[in-house]
Amino acid sequence: MLSSGDAMTIWVVVAGYLAIGVLVALVGPGRRELARQVASARGTSVSRAVMGRPEVPEWKLLAFRVLLTIVMVLVWPLPLWSALQEKREFDAWEREHEARVAQGLEFSRLGGAGVISCQDCGFRQEISSFMHGFTSGPDASADEGRQCLQCGKFITVHRKGNPPVTPVPPCECGGELSRDHFLFCPQCRSTKLRYEMAYIT
Repeated sequence: MLSSGDAMTIWVVVAGYLAIGVLVALVGPGRRELARQVASARGTSVSRAVMGRPEVPEWKLLAFRVLLTIVMVLVWPLPLWSALQEKREFDAWEREHEARVAQGLEFSRLGGAGVISCQDCGFRQEISSFMHGFTSGPDASADEGRQCLQCGKFITVHRKGNPPVTPVPPCECGGELSRDHFLFCPQCRSTKLRYEMAYIT
């Protein structure tokens, strides 16, 4: 038999657990997940047309939201743990990204076309990083920026095919044209470069 003090402790713990569940579901990370699940259940006019599904009545969506909220309140540690895990993974990715950016620019992290400039010697040049063509499928084409690993010259290569089948020729100097390296200034070889995108396709 529970004493009145033990019963009160149990009620306080249960009330605290449920209160945290309500906060997680309605204010915390659960709110975003609830909205995402309801939007997925609602679908879009295009997805409904493609799948031949009728529009979901609002009362069903409301009932779905209420049911999900109740479940989330009862099992809140799971979505909270998932949200914390997602945040840890994002923070790790962000740290890795910042470390790579600190090392220098890479074509794979640039987009479109713009101007690259050296922060050490002032060199400036218009370059293309990657520009889609107007066709898709096997006839797709794209303009890819490349840099000669020997002389440092920036060159735009037009490639065809998906995946590209057009071979990349060497630079005029005989050096390899690469996209997979930290970019450097052709004038002073510094990697302290800045890229200002002008447009993208």
